[in-house]
Amino acid sequence: MPNVSGIKSDILFNRRKELIADHYYLHVAYNRLKTGKKWGDWTLKDVIKWHDKVTDKLVKLGYKNMATSKL
Repeated sequence: MPNVSGIKSDILFNRRKELIADHYYLHVAYNRLKTGKKWGDWTLKDVIKWHDKVTDKLVKLGYKNMATSKL
C-alpha cells in the first residue's frame, strides 16, 4: 500500500496548489506504470483510485475543467 498521507491531507484541508501537483504526479505515475516501469510501491489501481479522488476534490473547489480529466 502506498503512502497517501500527503494526498489525504491535501484533500482534507483544500490545498489547491498541492492538489494540482498531486494531479500532475498521478498522471506521471499512470504513464510510467502503463509502460511497465515502477513507481515506488504504487499500483495502477492505486493511481486510478487517488486520481479520481483528487479530480473530484478539484472540481468541488471550482476547477470545473478538471471534470474531463481522465486517465
